[in-house]
Amino acid sequence: MMKKRELNFEILRIISMLLIVAHHFVLYANDLNMIDVNSIKSWFLNFLLVGGKFGVILFVLITGYFSCNQEYKNKKILKIFLHTEFISLVCLIFGIILKEELSVKILLKSIFPIIFNQYWFMSSYVVLFLLIPYLNKFIKNLSKKEFLSFLIILSLFINLIPSITLSNFPFDNIGYLIYIYFIGAYLKLYYDISYKKKYKYIILSIIFYLLAYLLTIGLKIAATNISFLVDKTTFYVSLNSIFLYISAINLFNFFKVIKINPKFNKLILFFSSTSLGIYLIHENYFIRNILWNDLFTSFNFFKFDNFYLNSIIFIVLVYLIASIIDYFYQKLLEKKLLLLVNNVYDFLNNKSIKFLKRRKYL
Repeated sequence: MMKKRELNFEILRIISMLLIVAHHFVLYANDLNMIDVNSIKSWFLNFLLVGGKFGVILFVLITGYFSCNQEYKNKKILKIFLHTEFISLVCLIFGIILKEELSVKILLKSIFPIIFNQYWFMSSYVVLFLLIPYLNKFIKNLSKKEFLSFLIILSLFINLIPSITLSNFPFDNIGYLIYIYFIGAYLKLYYDISYKKKYKYIILSIIFYLLAYLLTIGLKIAATNISFLVDKTTFYVSLNSIFLYISAINLFNFFKVIKINPKFNKLILFFSSTSLGIYLIHENYFIRNILWNDLFTSFNFFKFDNFYLNSIIFIVLVYLIASIIDYFYQKLLEKKLLLLVNNVYDFLNNKSIKFLKRRKYL
């Protein structure tokens, strides 16, 4: 029997990916260094910039929340791997057709996207999934008090001290995702929330998001006179920012208690199920260049002579089109690819066993 999806968390998944798309729009379609930090345009773009790592935290919180007490399934990691591999190869073919610049490095990243870090998030996310059985065993051996103490120690060095000193401890992307996974697991296992306090959660989320945003603006203004701050201007929108974690956790708690009308079930599941595919498509090396450098600069489909309106419309269109493309991948190809891989595995496995038996190794 198929497990019923919780629509509130599916909406949160949609929000997280939409924020990530908006973040990439700021990174690749705009040069913030060339925009006056005191201008409205800068304030608008920096507001969207905050959403990138905020969306990552939300996405991995959901993973930790639902995976911490579920049976581990190899099929899930295989689906993620095939999804990443297929889209990366299709985008490579697309790039070759359009005669995009190629190099050995780009080819390796496209053919082996997870191993050669074509997408930093996917490479880290796959490792996280492989570690889930061991992370869950670790969690089960901790009492509530021990788990909380463990998280406090991690938080101290990952985001509290760094947010004060603007200097982070050595911690790579996989480590950040594991840390967020632990937070999601704690929220599932031990953190009880009240429906009556739902508005408190959303208010706190907005406040801490705005704090991360205002501190980012403040650092950029200060950096014009203080050279030490030049490399620190995006610190509060990074995975070290305590403000993003507090904001994301409170938004997560808000969605945990709200009720969603089931009549929107199909629409919500359509977009939430394609979230990972949206990331893989729009953040691919070849698509990224065409999307933000070529298409957006000439985009004015609705004839709005307004940068802000055009930006929002374009971000939403990127999300919608990538979602539709990924939907067709899932419906038409995913099951066939999984079957093909399983058949190849069974064939090779049987051949290996026969060979070993003939050689009397078995």
